[in-house]
Amino acid sequence: MDGSQFDRLTRTLSSRRTAVGGLLAGLLMPLDAAARKKGKQRKRKGRDKQRAQAQLEPCWRAGACIPKKGANVSQCDLDGYSPSITLNCTGCNASRANLRGAELQGANFTKANLSGACLVDANFTGATFANNTNLSNAIFCRTIMPDGTPNNSGCGSGTPCCSTCDAARLCPSGCCNAGTCGNCPAGLTCGGGNPGIPGVCGCPAGQKPCNGGCIPANGCCQDSECNDNNLCTTDACVNNVCVHTPITCNDNNACTTDSCDPVRGCVYTQISCNDGNVCTTESCHPERGCIYTPINCDDNNACTADTCNPVSGCSNTPITCNDNVACTVDTCDPQRGCVFTPDDSLCPSHPQAPACLAPRCTSSGCDYRDICGASHPDCQGCADCSCNIAQNRCVKTCPS
Repeated sequence: MDGSQFDRLTRTLSSRRTAVGGLLAGLLMPLDAAARKKGKQRKRKGRDKQRAQAQLEPCWRAGACIPKKGANVSQCDLDGYSPSITLNCTGCNASRANLRGAELQGANFTKANLSGACLVDANFTGATFANNTNLSNAIFCRTIMPDGTPNNSGCGSGTPCCSTCDAARLCPSGCCNAGTCGNCPAGLTCGGGNPGIPGVCGCPAGQKPCNGGCIPANGCCQDSECNDNNLCTTDACVNNVCVHTPITCNDNNACTTDSCDPVRGCVYTQISCNDGNVCTTESCHPERGCIYTPINCDDNNACTADTCNPVSGCSNTPITCNDNVACTVDTCDPQRGCVFTPDDSLCPSHPQAPACLAPRCTSSGCDYRDICGASHPDCQGCADCSCNIAQNRCVKTCPS
């Protein structure tokens, strides 16, 4: 008999009470045992697939779930549901819903869809399961059927979302291992030392259960066991050993120092670019880091020397204008700078011929120029007239 035939027989027989219910109770366990024996490997693969799927998606959907006639409560979490009045769920869709431990005595499930539902520990005494009630792939374990008999046909088919046993809900037969009933895996014994609960697969002393096997008691089975409460590490369980890997705090900003605080996590602190030099302005570029730009001490005055002292800052010192020429007047113009103005009066008279040689100031110092010419009284209109130093007078050479 295959699984679909078994389900049809369950629906047919469970709708009858009295003697037929007794026959159902007598048939369920032998048929289930035979099915497990025949398809043990296939079911194990199926459970592995279900567990893998359960890790990828939540067990139950969010949102309001109110079972009633024609309602869609598919994949709803109705654990321990106990309506205040007799439930009428005619035509409702409760596929893959969690009805674990629900008290549904006398409920009407005519034309209802309970395929894949978790019916572990549910009580359906007096409920109506008609031929058109879909119970395919529903998980029964310690489930009280409409005729009052227990249905344990799915105790060995527990999933991560629908476990059929634990320390408080032992298996009708076999031993509880990782939420499903059956034989304990190699290395585990029923009621073994760790956790040491009768009816639950346990590990030898010094070990603990993990994914159907045993690992050292101080080992880890999943990442959540490795939380070191340190935001500066990523915590993972690798080969049953907790590994705490330091995280990298790098904001790729040259203007911050990157560190990590176990409580706050990554901390990015602005660096100080102060070079202690008042002659620069400090700034920071995210890629280049600190930048020190010289300040401008120019006072736009050509008569000062503009400098900067790292401690005192800008200094505009008046310059000295001295051409070392005695006959020039040395001054400074803010626009042009030093100005050296010749002054003939600062030159002494010629020691021998002051009457015909006048003092003259040049860039190299005092000099003398011949003042004889046609206009000079001694020359009497003669242009060919020059100074005779020995005679201290102008001497003309023009014909009389």
